Amino acid sequence: MELIPKRYETIADIPADKFLPLQKNTEEEREQIAAPSLNFIQDSWRRLKKNKAAVVSMILLSVIILISIVTIFVSPHNPTAQNIDYINLPPRIPGLNIDGLNGKAMVGGELVDKYAQANVPANVNFFLGTDGLGRDVLSRLFMGTRISLLIAFIAALLDVTIGVAYGLISG
Repeated sequence: MELIPKRYETIADIPADKFLPLQKNTEEEREQIAAPSLNFIQDSWRRLKKNKAAVVSMILLSVIILISIVTIFVSPHNPTAQNIDYINLPPRIPGLNIDGLNGKAMVGGELVDKYAQANVPANVNFFLGTDGLGRDVLSRLFMGTRISLLIAFIAALLDVTIGVAYGLISG
């Protein structure tokens, strides 16, 4: 067997032993299935699992949906309740004494405990602070997430309904 293929000037110069037919498979070998047959859902799931970005996005979206559902029942504060005494409080996370997360803010160049100044009880904490009307920002964020997901679901449902109707009409 030649390691370096020889160059031929014309096709007629190529020896006949270079044109041997391939070995034919038997009937049994030709009918053998290489991979199991998959239905539409199984094939779609297999292809989705190969796409790493789609898997990460699906996990992230599932976590967001789960959080938005769970926080209906365990929201730290009422997202629509206004408390004028708690206006613009900074974030405070219990047990965490990190600047910016301990309820203290710089006022006139001095570090002031805004929670003590507003007479907030020690057991009341706002993890993301409060807004200009004294509403808890974290609870409002959870409520906004639920509303956004609901709007997205309704928009997708309308899109499918209109698309199917248009497809049926157009044939």
